[in-house]
Amino acid sequence: MYIRKTKDIYKILTNYGYGWEEEDEADTREEARRLAIEYKATACRPAVRIKKTREKLQGAI
Repeated sequence: MYIRKTKDIYKILTNYGYGWEEEDEADTREEARRLAIEYKATACRPAVRIKKTREKLQGAI
């Protein structure tokens, strides 16, 4: 039986003209999309993207 050693993390990145900065992170893609839409709705209208990364689980071999 396979036991997964990592979990997916979705990071929300914004660019207000000074380079990409990590603003927030989410556990699911749906939550990340909702957060990205909220960031796009601000007055500044930054460029927003979602980056999928993986983090090691605690206690994984």
